[in-house]
Amino acid sequence: MKKNLFGCLAGLLVFSAANAQYEPVPPAYYVDSQQVNFNNIYMDVNNISNINVQKGESADRKTNGRIYITLKVPFASFLPLEALSHRQEELKDRKVLYMIDDSVVKDTSGIRIDPSYIAGVRAVNVASIPYVGGSEEKLGILFIKTKKPEPVKSEGPQIRIRGAVAANY
Repeated sequence: MKKNLFGCLAGLLVFSAANAQYEPVPPAYYVDSQQVNFNNIYMDVNNISNINVQKGESADRKTNGRIYITLKVPFASFLPLEALSHRQEELKDRKVLYMIDDSVVKDTSGIRIDPSYIAGVRAVNVASIPYVGGSEEKLGILFIKTKKPEPVKSEGPQIRIRGAVAANY
C-alpha cells in the first residue's frame, strides 16, 4: 500500500515538474467580434444573447482558447468612462478619479460600461470636501454604482461574469 501511494506521489511530482514550464494562459475575449480586455468591460449579463467558447491554444501561446460574446445591445453603444465625466458639470476642467462600486479604478484606458448596467452616477468636486486641500483642489471624483445581479438558483454548471450567471449549461 505504501509503495503504491509513494508511486502515485512520485508520478504526480514528475507530472507537475514536467508541466511547471507552462503557466496558465487566459483565453482571448471577443465582444461583438471586437477583441477586448475583459477586465475593462462592465456589462449587464441580461444583455448577453450568446456565448461561444472555442478551446485550444493559439500558435504563439498568448491565449488559451477564445470566448465570443454576442450582445443584444451593440458593444459600440457602451460608454468610455471619460464620456461619463464629461457629462458632469462639477468635473469640468478637473482631473477625475473614477470609483466603480466603491473601488478605485487605477487605469481607465479602454474601460467601457454598458449604460443599462449603471444604477447611478454622482460627481463630487474635491474642493467641496473640507478635509482635502492643497493641490488636490483640481480633482473631481466620479462615483459609479452598477446594478447588482439578482441571485439565480441553478443545479448545473454555470458561466459567471462579475458574479452574475451569464449561462447555464
